[in-house]
Amino acid sequence: MFDLRHRVFVALSLLCAGIDGAGAAQGPPPGMARIPDGVYRPFYRATNDPVEVPVKAFCLDILPVTNGDFLEFVRANPRWQRSQVKRIFADESYLKNWAGDLEPGTNALSNAPVTFVSWFAAKAYAHWKGRRLPTVAEWEYAASASPRRPDGLNDPEFKSQ
Repeated sequence: MFDLRHRVFVALSLLCAGIDGAGAAQGPPPGMARIPDGVYRPFYRATNDPVEVPVKAFCLDILPVTNGDFLEFVRANPRWQRSQVKRIFADESYLKNWAGDLEPGTNALSNAPVTFVSWFAAKAYAHWKGRRLPTVAEWEYAASASPRRPDGLNDPEFKSQ
C-alpha cells in the first residue's frame, strides 16, 4: 500500500526517476513508492487543454538523487563531467557548486540532493539507472498529495499552510 508521507517527500525530491507501474502488483522496487492511478488537475491550462489528465500507476524514487549518486554517474560517463558537457546540454551553471569534475567538495555534500543539473543530464542519469524521468502529469499528481490525503487540494489543513 502507498504511504502518503512518501508522496509528500517525493514532491521535494530532485531528479526522481519513475518507472512504469505495470509490475506494481509485486510491490515497488526498493527505494521507490508506488503511486496509484489517479487524476491530475492542472492548475494552469490553456482554454482547450483538458480539465483532468488521467495518470496511470507508476513508481517514484522516495529519496532525491544525491551528489554522491550523481558523482558515480559522471565517473562512469565522463561526457557529463562539468568541464566536458556540451553547452547545448547544460549551461554554465551546471554543477556550479561542485569543487571540480569529480569532486563535489564542501559546498555539495555527498548525501545532499544534487542541484544545478540540466534536464538533459537528469534524463541521461535516469536512463543510466534503467529508469526514466516522470512526466509533468506524474510529477504534479505525486506533488499534489498532503500528509493525510492523496488529493491535497481537498485537505483544508494542507491548503492553510
